[in-house]
Amino acid sequence: MTSGDVVSLTPREREVLALIARGHDSRQIALSLDIAYFTVRKHRSNMLGKLGLSSAAQLAAYAAAHAPDPGRDRRLPQTGPVSVRASNRLPSMWRAA
Repeated sequence: MTSGDVVSLTPREREVLALIARGHDSRQIALSLDIAYFTVRKHRSNMLGKLGLSSAAQLAAYAAAHAPDPGRDRRLPQTGPVSVRASNRLPSMWRAA
């Protein structure tokens, strides 16, 4: 399924991968890591290329199977769903209706 390996990912890409494995979407990841939404999208795109994957579903499945255990990686934020207050920091075009 893949030609790449998680070792070929940058540290930030591995952080994003771990959050994908926990079920976070791009918006939640951006808020958790305090980076732009489009930066997360770029990381996801880069990971697809490095890992030889072609869809978000394949990336999620790969993340579930290969991402580091978030309980052991203390650098990753232990967050849940995006709160209404946090989502208000996003431009209106990204907010849920």
